[in-house]
Amino acid sequence: MASFGRIAEDRVRVINQVEQYKDDPNTLESAFQKLISEAPWLVNPQWSPITSNQSFETLKEEFRKFYKERTKLDLNLDGFSDPNKRADFVMSNQDQVIEIVEIKRPKHSLQNEEMERITKYVDLMVEFLAQDGNKDFKNLFPRFQVTLVCDELGLTGVHKQAFLGLGRDKVLEHISWCTFLLRTKKMHEGFLNEADKQRKKAVKQ
Repeated sequence: MASFGRIAEDRVRVINQVEQYKDDPNTLESAFQKLISEAPWLVNPQWSPITSNQSFETLKEEFRKFYKERTKLDLNLDGFSDPNKRADFVMSNQDQVIEIVEIKRPKHSLQNEEMERITKYVDLMVEFLAQDGNKDFKNLFPRFQVTLVCDELGLTGVHKQAFLGLGRDKVLEHISWCTFLLRTKKMHEGFLNEADKQRKKAVKQ
């Protein structure tokens, strides 16, 4: 029970922090990214923080090199230790699935150039995993998917079609911040109710 209490307290604290971030227009995307990298269950209650996984760390590093080779651009996946360096996205793995979480600030409207970047991630990940020399990675992580947390869409033309196509193929899931919080609160109703009960109890005492 003591262990459950600590988990409940921690989860309620994180959920409250997300609510504060969500309503603060000055919150940086990096703050959300750091929070989700430490508490991936916010995106999906089935996810848990990943332990050290050398295979996945190797995949991340090799994909970073592959991305640079193809685009001539640096891909930053580990910017949380430096507040001035924004990570491009959160990259994790759950149940042998590579999870790419793209986070936009609340009230942000996704633009064509941002969708183009997401499409580039997807295309290059497909190409990377399909290479003969990367069969071991493909066997370890046979699937990948993108979760986009963004309130609004400002897409047009081919970028809108790309967004719809990735959704139909179940490669990309789009959720708003309201849905994000609703899902989390619904799955952690027990924790939140218990926290509320303890708070009222403390006031009475």
